[in-house]
Amino acid sequence: MTSKKHRRPAWRISRTRRATLAATAMALGTAVPAYAQEKDDPVEARKALPTITVTGDAGETATGPVTGFVARRGGTATKTDTPLIETPQAISVVTRDQMEAQSALTLRETTNYTASVVSSYFDSRVDSFKVRGGDATQYLDGLLRTYGTYNSSKLDPYMLERVELLRGPSSVLYGQGDPGAIVDIQSKLANGERVRQIEMQLGDYARKQIAFDIGDKIDKDGTLSYRFVGVGRDGNSLMT
Repeated sequence: MTSKKHRRPAWRISRTRRATLAATAMALGTAVPAYAQEKDDPVEARKALPTITVTGDAGETATGPVTGFVARRGGTATKTDTPLIETPQAISVVTRDQMEAQSALTLRETTNYTASVVSSYFDSRVDSFKVRGGDATQYLDGLLRTYGTYNSSKLDPYMLERVELLRGPSSVLYGQGDPGAIVDIQSKLANGERVRQIEMQLGDYARKQIAFDIGDKIDKDGTLSYRFVGVGRDGNSLMT
């Protein structure tokens, strides 16, 4: 007796494969035109995210302006642009905003709120400082400013950007000097910002003062800039 094996009809497998291939072709045929239509449609194109351009400045520097009363960088202790938090010495910085808030009229008055500094102990005709019991050597824009006591001219705070005070001896960096401290004075410098300022003052003892601060960039890129700062004053007081 001959036994016959049960076999699945071949036409069912072929029909299933044809149905699968047909469905796949139909899906691909409809997806490609839809993608092309979406890509070419101006309405869909407007939904794309715009280009975002991030710009910024170089941030605070040891010689530039500071926003507010707290400076984060200094150059007196290392003669380089260094964060104050990384400088293992006692440094105080009087910013431009602090000078204006104090209404400082002389260089001596800029350090009225600075610890361990006495600047009103002697003669108002000169700008002199006592720090930790010793004298302070003064530098203006990195150059030695004082040679003794009575041969130094007075600076107007309006022309200054910041005043740094480095406490303690510093002959390793600056050579021979007073052991009390270093007072490093920084003038206003051109930085490419547009500045237009005129100031007038009237006060006691026939005090009359006019000051101006004008600056801007010369080229479009800001690689060249200028700044003119000046003060004219007259009065009948030793503070003048």
